[in-house]
Amino acid sequence: MSQNAERPRMKTYLYRGDKNSYKANLHCHSTVSDGIRDPGKIKEMYAERGYSVVAFSDHNVLKAHHYLSDGGFLAISACEVDITRNMPGEQFDKMKTYHFNLYASRPGTVRTPPLPRMEYDDIDAINRYIQDRTDEGFLVSYNHPYWSMQNHGDYSGLRGCFAVEIYNHGCETVGVYGYCPEVYDEMLREGNRIYCRQNRSENQA
Repeated sequence: MSQNAERPRMKTYLYRGDKNSYKANLHCHSTVSDGIRDPGKIKEMYAERGYSVVAFSDHNVLKAHHYLSDGGFLAISACEVDITRNMPGEQFDKMKTYHFNLYASRPGTVRTPPLPRMEYDDIDAINRYIQDRTDEGFLVSYNHPYWSMQNHGDYSGLRGCFAVEIYNHGCETVGVYGYCPEVYDEMLREGNRIYCRQNRSENQA
């Protein structure tokens, strides 16, 4: 065979057609906090685009939307909490912040979990918070570190997270800091057994 002869290309499928797969958005804000659409409208919009799952992760408040779930759609109860480094004179868009999504994995969870009250640099307290929420039945995801002005020194000590968000479409469109696959690799190297997720949101909030 000539070296210039074209070799047959092998296709790699991320999702097999003979297996169940679901299109989901696991990071979404509604008018319950700072979103621009109410939960019912969000469901309608996502369902029209083929989504089966949406996690309503409003800021600092968990509100169950079980009434939106049906045979073709699952509304996950969740909330997003934050721990911000407050430095004198520092501008808001330069403040480092840990953002975590807490997903309720136990049926009937309707109350907002305790919000974090520790200092930004107290990584031991942050990890205890992650462990406490995990013990309560929440799956804890670490969100958009680059958009939150964080680097390896901030997340290298994190332990116990269920997942890390490696792409956030809203962050990418407003600040070009939404894509961070290197963070996932670095956290794996630190010994974290952790999943990664991407958020290609149809609802920019």
